[in-house]
Amino acid sequence: MDDARYRHLPQPAVLFRTTAKAIVADEKARCEATRALLDKIVAEVAVEQATFHNVLLPIEHNRNVRLSEIEPDFYCLVSPDPERRQAGAEALKMQHLAAVERSMREDVFRLVDTVFQRGDDTLDPESQRVLLKARQQYIWDGVALPAGPARDRYRAIAERLGELQIEYERTVNESARGVWFTPEELDGLSQEVIDRLEKGTGDNVGNRKLPFDSPDASVGLIRNPEIRKRFRIGYANRCNENIPRFQEIMNLRHEAARMLGYPNHAAKRLEARMAKTPTAVINFLDDIRFHISPRVGEEVAEILAAKEADMLALGVPFDGNLYGPDLNHYPQVLIKKKYNVDYDKISKYFPLYRVISGMLATFGRLLGLVFVELKGDEERGRASPTGKAADILWHESVVLYAVWNDETMGEDKKEAEFVGYLYLDLHPRPGKHAKGLCATVRSGYQYPDGTRCYPATCLIMNLEPPTSSRPSLLRYRQIITLFHELGHCMHDLVSRTTYSRFHGFTVARDFIEAPSQMLEYWCRVPSCLAALSSHYETGEPIPLDMLEGLIEASRESSALDMLDQLGHAIFDMAIHTYPMHEKEPSYPELYGAVYREVTGVKHTEALSEWNHGYASYSSLIHGNDAGYYGYLWSKLYSADMFYSAFKDDPMSREAGRRYRHILLEKGGSQDEMVTLEQFLGRKPSSEPFFRDLGWA
Repeated sequence: MDDARYRHLPQPAVLFRTTAKAIVADEKARCEATRALLDKIVAEVAVEQATFHNVLLPIEHNRNVRLSEIEPDFYCLVSPDPERRQAGAEALKMQHLAAVERSMREDVFRLVDTVFQRGDDTLDPESQRVLLKARQQYIWDGVALPAGPARDRYRAIAERLGELQIEYERTVNESARGVWFTPEELDGLSQEVIDRLEKGTGDNVGNRKLPFDSPDASVGLIRNPEIRKRFRIGYANRCNENIPRFQEIMNLRHEAARMLGYPNHAAKRLEARMAKTPTAVINFLDDIRFHISPRVGEEVAEILAAKEADMLALGVPFDGNLYGPDLNHYPQVLIKKKYNVDYDKISKYFPLYRVISGMLATFGRLLGLVFVELKGDEERGRASPTGKAADILWHESVVLYAVWNDETMGEDKKEAEFVGYLYLDLHPRPGKHAKGLCATVRSGYQYPDGTRCYPATCLIMNLEPPTSSRPSLLRYRQIITLFHELGHCMHDLVSRTTYSRFHGFTVARDFIEAPSQMLEYWCRVPSCLAALSSHYETGEPIPLDMLEGLIEASRESSALDMLDQLGHAIFDMAIHTYPMHEKEPSYPELYGAVYREVTGVKHTEALSEWNHGYASYSSLIHGNDAGYYGYLWSKLYSADMFYSAFKDDPMSREAGRRYRHILLEKGGSQDEMVTLEQFLGRKPSSEPFFRDLGWA
């Protein structure tokens, strides 16, 4: 965009040009600086003189500075260099050990606790929340345990858990990305799709790799049930190295929780979330299951009938059961029969960068933002701390935007108000994180003089790259995922908190998905979805009848899709609430039993030797433990928000600004229920969620 108002960048982009050695050295220096700061505070502040300003404030300023730099795990997620990824993992271990050491400093906790017990009514609400959260975290980290064997054991557990979690995540990131098949085995896929798959060499010459992150529709269209089963088994077993790690993590989590007086790990983790207790979560999941049971029965009967007819046509005996791979295949058979949806044809209307452009235009209108892509060496050089364009990107395919406010711009404005940077890393490569997600590159916060550190955020996806003859094309589910994850990026960008600890989506885990889940509704509004379309050859928008059929087809098997999420959530709660005196469960058996009991579907992994899908669930290990229910919990809130504020006019600027200012800008700086009620103007209701799905 050639507009002088967008040329002055008040803060450079993040510097990525570094070496593996420097990644480790920089982390060591940061850990030592933090240790020195804490030593200084303890040496200079007597307990009776402790205040927020001489204890908590310097600690938070130190955190602010730290979170304005690249965290080691970001290199693990995206670096194309194996040495840098390894260095990121080493630095992450160092960071974790230093954090455990800090958490056990009784001398610092004594100062923090004194400030908390004394209270300070002069503090603003966000600073009060810092004090509450800081003290709470020290207690959860075990500093209140008596010095000696108990505290030493707790520290050893914390250190070991960090090591295991890092190794678990690295295994997921570096795991196999697909299964090799002959072209004949892929019968059911169009020749165009088969031609785009990776071609094998060596032992796999002549074969094609079907990637695990293929859209569900692609896998489901394969006709041969044995091939679908092989794919499913390959997916379930891609991270078997994590099986012993998973078991050890569960044991250590429960031991640590019980040392602090909790009955199990879930009770400890839920204390800081909106649900508060395992009982509340279990009751919630039971309620979901009750509401969807009638619809599940209808969908299962329809899918079974389709399978029986298919088995008869193939001359294969039908045993009357559904298996995991069937849930990818038969809904697609029914969709094709009922709605005549051709996913390959539809995808041609959704080239990736046209969709990105349309989504950014949507966010721009709703949130009052302008996205300016920084192209070429000159523009990127202006954003670089070194003046060199290559120093601010980790891979040549990464796209970078400078983001600005449009709300303060009038005819007399010479410069717009800067918001931050948005990175898009959209295509797969070896060693890159396999899932779609938003990752914070730099947190935003307020400097002591009132000016701001501007955030930077990154959308990480693994979408099929373009070819010489065709751009990257998106299927409907990929469009939804893209909109969802970009929504997290918007939360990251527009958040305006004083302290980095509350920046962006640093909120309760059972609320974190709600803002982005609400945005998925735009993908069900024909006019909004049409605005993202442009046939890559003709430039024509997608025909309305094709679009309406696509949206209607997306509701097919919606109850079974919900049951799949429910199964994950129930398994998560089962492993994190296991009774103290009972024998440790067999996780493969429990995993299979939960799915059979919840869904009535005999998953392929019901055979214990294949029942290891849990070994690749990063969310159960890294931050979302005892929290998978949050994907469903937050859907209740997202439905309520959409129907209350956007249903009548999804592109309302007024509603979009309220969404930004009341909900997104707050980050985690106040209680999430307070934020939600301020946006809704009342207490939340589950009725819109169930009504929307036709289950009320």
